[in-house]
Order: sequence, then structure tokens, then C-alpha cells
Amino acid sequence: IPVGVWHDDGVYALVGRALAEGHGFSYQGVVGAPPAVKFPPVYPSFIAGLWWTFGDVGAVTLAATLSNVLFLAVEGSLLAWGVRAAAGVPRPMALAAGGLAAVSADVLRTSSAVLSEPLFLLLATGCLASWVAVETRDGGRGTKLWLVVAALMLITVWTRAAGLALVAGFGLAALLKHGPRTAALVAVPPLVAWAGWSAWAAARGAVIPADLADLLGPYEGWLREQVVHDPVGFAARLPGHVVGVLERTFVLWLPRTGGAWLWLAGLPLAGLVGAGWVTARRKWPPLAWSALAYFGLLVLWPYLDRRLVVPFHFLTVALMAMGVVWLGERTAPAWARRVSLSVALLWVSFFSVVTTHRIAVQWPTSAYRIRAERMAAGVEALGRIVPPGGVVGAPEFWAGLNLHGGWTVAPSVL
Repeated sequence: IPVGVWHDDGVYALVGRALAEGHGFSYQGVVGAPPAVKFPPVYPSFIAGLWWTFGDVGAVTLAATLSNVLFLAVEGSLLAWGVRAAAGVPRPMALAAGGLAAVSADVLRTSSAVLSEPLFLLLATGCLASWVAVETRDGGRGTKLWLVVAALMLITVWTRAAGLALVAGFGLAALLKHGPRTAALVAVPPLVAWAGWSAWAAARGAVIPADLADLLGPYEGWLREQVVHDPVGFAARLPGHVVGVLERTFVLWLPRTGGAWLWLAGLPLAGLVGAGWVTARRKWPPLAWSALAYFGLLVLWPYLDRRLVVPFHFLTVALMAMGVVWLGERTAPAWARRVSLSVALLWVSFFSVVTTHRIAVQWPTSAYRIRAERMAAGVEALGRIVPPGGVVGAPEFWAGLNLHGGWTVAPSVL
């Protein structure tokens, strides 16, 4: 899939190229080369490394998508190890949880383009696994190991702002289990790092024209616009927004399902997640609290996008596996054990069959291919009428037009 078919993938490639060429965080190729402050620095820096290594847009795109697949494979392995090491989930069930989390068609869709989700998922799961490793090694008493966890979370929040939910979850877990000192060791460094990046982005982003602030400026403006400027409207929309978040979560669990069937099948699975949360709160606290914090983030965020729910899918699949084990313990009634196991087996069978079919028919890349055809047609048409040094105004594909056509672009908002 050529880079630039979406908005974010093209921006990552554009900013990565600017970094590799020594221009810093800027939209080189855009009129005026405004500062690039929308996305945190880690993933553009990773793409900059690929630009520095390969130097060609096609090779960079291929290397980025192959890296994404590798990130997901390692992430699935870490998740499987974590649920087994932290909660004693049987090996086959742990491997199934790691596989079903990573080999979702919706998750694979994010790996098919130059997007940061796979790296973010790897780092987030690495943070969760590091908690288990620290607890196993010295019971969480050492300072140096917690600082390693904090450093890993710092990189995570500098990959995607959604990592702040992880910081909140880890901070609360550390506070409840080890006290305020450990909580500060874990949470303060990534929070300070995020505050530093946000302050820099806000200061640099002030020069971006107001009509392009939503397109090129920091994301925080979207939330501030909704919550501060219209708090009553925001509160009124919250109940419907919660339903929308739950619906998109269920859709990732139950692809190709909708209407009443989605809710009838999704609610029992949510029950398993709830049971797993009870177990995780005792055996893997940061997973429990991070999942709760991430759900809160999805509720507060004013826009619903399936991409934003992908990390929540990973967390809930792990909780689901732990819920099956919890309900299967001898303390649970016999009927609860049978029902939980039946629901889990039915879901695994359904999810596996539907996901295999979606991958076989290339569903994860279908929307990308449609947009790639449109972008290719646009590049071809512009190549006939716009000279190489020309300026092109475009509401869509503007990053791709620069990357593939070489024109200076003027993004516009319809």
C-alpha cells in the first residue's frame, strides 16, 4: 500500500523525511514548512531512521509495514507470556489470547500502512510485561528496575498520547501495592516528558494558521474545544458516546456482527472481561487499571474511530482469558464454569473463522486499495498539468502528493 493514502501515514512519512534531512519536526513539502506538532516524536523518528537507511519512499513504506508485522508478532508473544506469568493462565489459553489479540483483521489493518499503532501496542505490552518481570525478580523493592519501567512508559507516551492511560494505570497500581514512592518513580518521568513535549508543541504550533490548526496543530485542541467551550453539550453527548465506545469494542470482538445480535453476544463476553478485571486487579494490577483508564480515555475523546479502540482490544482479550480462568476456579459454581468455558470456546471459534475469511479476502487493506487508486489517479492527472516545482492545493492526499509527485502542497480544509 503506497504511503499517503490516509492522512496520518502520509504525515508520518513527511515528518520522518524532514527529520532525516536535518529539518527537524516540520512539514517539509508544505507551503511555509510549518512545525510538525500533531504527533509525538518517537514514531516519526523511527520513520526518519528508515529514510536515512533506505532513502526511497517505496523502500521506506515496505520497511515500515514489515516492521509493523514484526511489532505485532512480538507484542502477541509478550501478551501471552504476561497472562501466563502474572495470572497462571494455562499455556494453550495464553497463546490463544496473544494470537487472537494480534491476528485480528482490525489490528492487522493498522499494520498495513505507515501507522504508529503496532509500535505503540508493542511498547504498551512491554510495559505490562515489565511489571511482571520486576515483581517476579525482587517483589518490586528495587529502584533501578522501576526506573526502567518508567523509561519504557516515557517512550510509550511519546509514541501515542493514549499512553497516558497506561501511566495512570501504572501509577495507581504502584500506589496501591507499593506506596507513593514507587508510584512517583513510575509515573512522574513519563508525565514530565509528556508535559515538556506538549509545551513545546503548543509554543511551536502557535504559528500554524487558525484554519489549519485542526489539521496540522496538536490534538489537545480538539478535546479543549469540546470540553471547555461546550461543557453542557459535551456532557449531554456522553451517554450516547459511551454506547458508541462499547459498540465499537464489541465489533472488534465480533466482526461482521451488528444490531441486536452484537449486543446479545457482546454482553456475555463483557462479563468475562469483568471477571478478568477482578483477577487482574490482584494478580496484574496495571493491566486492570490501565484498561479502566483507557476506557475512560475513549469516553472522553470526542471522536469515535475504530483505530482508537485497537489498543483496548488487546487489553480486553487478555482480561477475557483471565476471566475464563477465574470463573473456572473451584470456588465458582459449576454452572458458571460451564457457561464461561462454552462462551469462550464459541467466541474463539467464531472469531477465528471470521477473521481468517476477512484476511483471505484482503479486507484489512480493501479501503487502502480504493484510496490508493484515487491517489494514483490524482498524481497521474496532476503530472500532466502541474510543473515539477508547482504548488498544489488539496484537502486530501496532500502528503502523498508531495511524497509521490514532488510538488509543494497547500493543505486545505473543506
